[in-house]
Formats: sequence, C-alpha cells, structure tokens
Amino acid sequence: MLNGAGLRKKYFVKIYAGGLYLRKKESDVKKIIHADKPMAIRMQFIYDGVTGKELVDAWNEGFANATTGGPGPIK
Repeated sequence: MLNGAGLRKKYFVKIYAGGLYLRKKESDVKKIIHADKPMAIRMQFIYDGVTGKELVDAWNEGFANATTGGPGPIK
C-alpha cells in the first residue's frame, strides 16, 4: 500500500518521483524506521540526463554525508 510519495526537483527540473510502500498505512516515522516488516521504495526517474554511474556515486556520497562516512550494511 502506498504510504507516501514525493517529487525530487533540482532548480526547475523534475528528477524523479518516489513512493514508500508498506503493508498498512503508518504516519509515525519512528515506527516505520524501526519496523521489522516488508517495505519498499519505488523510484520513477523523469529526467534522463544522469547516467547510472552518476546516480550511484551521488547516492553513495549522500549516504556517506548522512552517516558521517560510515553507513555500513543497510538492513
């Protein structure tokens, strides 16, 4: 079930839309983060001016910045 969605823009360009899918609706962020239940994030890319490598590099940089350089395995 779609729990929430958003659109990523940079300047005036739409980059991608993303949705969080859970088994049932939930509004408590802490419950979602700590849930040991199936969930999925689906991303639909709108802008095709970014290569796969650039995308992976940007995600890795974002994870490193968000975790002070040590994200470790994501479970």
